[in-house]
Amino acid sequence: MLQAADTLPVNIGLLGKGNGSNPDALREQIAAGAIGLKIHEDWGATPAAINCSLEVAEEMDIQVALHSDTLNESGFVEDTLAAIGGRTIHTFHTEGAVAATRRILLPPVRTRIFCPPPPTRPCPIRLIHR
Repeated sequence: MLQAADTLPVNIGLLGKGNGSNPDALREQIAAGAIGLKIHEDWGATPAAINCSLEVAEEMDIQVALHSDTLNESGFVEDTLAAIGGRTIHTFHTEGAVAATRRILLPPVRTRIFCPPPPTRPCPIRLIHR
């Protein structure tokens, strides 16, 4: 992927796959050029994967992006929060725009470790004020 983007006249950063419990595999992706790790529920946003990715992120000074388990297949929101353990993480779809998932997705936003930008304006200037 990085070689395919070499000829493009823009800066591109690719996230590695953070759905794993082997820290060496995650470190290898960062060494190969990934700028961070992405954990997605489709590949298993398990507490073990979240913890492992965040440990590697702290060690290698990278970011972790999380699309959490909204179907509660590997635990509940409390399990996800416990795996995050107060460490900073970027979360997707935490704004709770869909009424059916609002009850599940909004509790994490109450903590200061989450940065849940809205999908329509990913990083607006006044994000903290929202």
